[in-house]
Amino acid sequence: IAASPTPLTASELARQLGIPQSNVVRLLQDLNAEGLVRLDSKKAATVGVEALRFAWQIKKTATLERTARPLLRQLVDEVGETATISEYIPSEGVSAIALIEYGPRSLSYVLEVGEIKHLNAGATGKSILAFLPPREIDAIITRYELPSVTELTTVDVERLGRELATIRACGYAITTGERIAGAVGVAAPIFAEDGKVFGSVGVTTPQHRFSADMEEFVSALVCRHAALLSQLMGGEELAGD
Repeated sequence: IAASPTPLTASELARQLGIPQSNVVRLLQDLNAEGLVRLDSKKAATVGVEALRFAWQIKKTATLERTARPLLRQLVDEVGETATISEYIPSEGVSAIALIEYGPRSLSYVLEVGEIKHLNAGATGKSILAFLPPREIDAIITRYELPSVTELTTVDVERLGRELATIRACGYAITTGERIAGAVGVAAPIFAEDGKVFGSVGVTTPQHRFSADMEEFVSALVCRHAALLSQLMGGEELAGD
């Protein structure tokens, strides 16, 4: 009933559920009495006030920490390196680190929750930027003019366009030394329920621990967890992932 854009009659529900219509009528009456569905003048059902209240309570308590932390820990266990979730801030055209789960091996640099990042530098930012609408990408580039973070940061518009096209084609971004010298990042986008980019999940590791043959293994794990996180956010995974 909640998934339907229009009210559903008992006969329609019976057909979809494959149970007798008389059973559906009885169930709808019980749910209506509890406020979980509302029956209109034609006895067609929509979501009731109590169901909406339950949904709001669930949404209010289902914080990013509670919903995403277990998956982030799982990613770290599988890949053996530090992982982060970054959240896109549309009003500012930047991202911020929302969650960090440190791996068993130390890093030579520090990551901080709340750290603001420009989207043209590093895998987590580029995996967000690549899946934004073209007008939004142009607005961000115009606003910040591709700031340089390290000598390897992409600051050329045409080059950035080519990189974003590659990211869209394969579903993930991989960068080396673009935000932190000597660091490799692999990240994939997380989508929200409205199909917009929520942010990204990424793995970061010192360059000396990352070999070329690791890309396929790490990117597959990152993409899989991005898809799971998208499902938690009510979004959809990338086609083909």
